[in-house]
Amino acid sequence: MNRKLILLVLIAPLGVLAQNPATFNNQSPRPPVQPGQERHFLRAPEVLPGTIPEMRDVAYWVGKTSEPDKVVLTVPQIQQLNKAFTERTRRPEQVDSLARSLILAKIDAYPGLYFTRPTPTAALVKDMIAAQVKYLRHTEFGNLLGIVYAPTEIDRLEGEMAAGASDDLLGASKTAPTGLTVEAVCLRIVPQISPEYVGQSDKNRTRWDVWNLDILPIGSPVQVLHVSKSGNFLLVLSDNGYGWVPADKIAFASAAEIARFTDAPDLMVCTGDKVPFFSGADSRFSSGSFRMGDRLPLVQKDNHRLVRVPVRQADGTLSIQQAWLGRDADVHAGFLPYTRRNIITQSFKLLDNIYDWTGAWMGRNHATALRDIFACFGFRLPSCGELLSIFTAHPEWMSAKLDKTAQIKQVLTHDPFTTLQICSSGHSNLLLGDYQGAPILYDTHGYNYTDSTGHTYDIRRVSVETIALPDYFLKQDVTFITLK
Repeated sequence: MNRKLILLVLIAPLGVLAQNPATFNNQSPRPPVQPGQERHFLRAPEVLPGTIPEMRDVAYWVGKTSEPDKVVLTVPQIQQLNKAFTERTRRPEQVDSLARSLILAKIDAYPGLYFTRPTPTAALVKDMIAAQVKYLRHTEFGNLLGIVYAPTEIDRLEGEMAAGASDDLLGASKTAPTGLTVEAVCLRIVPQISPEYVGQSDKNRTRWDVWNLDILPIGSPVQVLHVSKSGNFLLVLSDNGYGWVPADKIAFASAAEIARFTDAPDLMVCTGDKVPFFSGADSRFSSGSFRMGDRLPLVQKDNHRLVRVPVRQADGTLSIQQAWLGRDADVHAGFLPYTRRNIITQSFKLLDNIYDWTGAWMGRNHATALRDIFACFGFRLPSCGELLSIFTAHPEWMSAKLDKTAQIKQVLTHDPFTTLQICSSGHSNLLLGDYQGAPILYDTHGYNYTDSTGHTYDIRRVSVETIALPDYFLKQDVTFITLK
């Protein structure tokens, strides 16, 4: 009898603990459900309207090309395109006036982007921070829970930027200290002083952190322009733009030390979505990772498992150490051959990955997915669709005023797998081919569609779809960038 009583006493508390989430008598009631509100957004199916299941298979698309393994461009030819694009951005006055106006509008809207990489000066740093503060205060933002910030919290964030600090890092030499990122790190418009301090613009539709700008890959060279009030964040200038990064993710080094790392002749290119490196040959303990398109120097040309990685020492200086790759690591010694088979294969490794507009979740958006895929071949595409629209010297343009039949016809004149399409608002995608007269695209976006039953389904991931999604694409002018 006593044993039964003890058992009953023990079961009752366990039943309470098993509730998920826990509920209590004095708990506040849930907010009222709004008309048409669902508990979650409805996930769109893998096979989207207008496509067939086979389109999610690499073999389907490889079968569509007669020469899947023919090299489209050599590495030197790709590097020449990169160089020509950099020269083009140095002369914005020579860029088409419409494209230039769209680029400048994007730069004005999102501080951190630039047309031409600027030379750091004290005045420039003040202008950068002023633009970030303006962005921080230009509208209402919410935290991770979608709760609007108090004015004191916004003041605290602005204060962390230390705009009026007298300790200018540029100093009398007018030369910014240099460093390397020791892991992939978010490049932010607003320093993230606490994990819940994100810039959420709309709790009902999306949860993107619009205080983030981009991701800096491991081993990215930066110039350090400014230190935050707490010392926890650095304002840096990089190839991806300018913004705030955690100070403990930057290892300081001379320009010569950095060049020895970044310009090493023998490189291992990450060809997987995300590939770990390890502390030993047994690949037991991960020491970090690199992402698709990232590069790490090899320790020895003939040993494809040992790579060099940047490490930040306690005093902030750079240490170059070695790490091991797994025996089956999805990597390639040097750049991948730029073939149509490889373009398709690399693209489909990211299929169904969540859409991450700013990269704050270490994900990718429409432009950064393409950037990382084509980085495997040696391209250095910009992370902004508007800048991508001028990557080649004479891109083709299509007017939104054309009727849809004419638009479809013009789209399908372009080469599948090597043609990028960018609309006026900057959204970009990859042309895969034609199915029953409809262009099929490889795309990454955060939109939805409503089916014949009236249900709305959210895509918001990397997908294979028709040009009808997102529905605004052909309502805007389109630029075609052909990478061949």
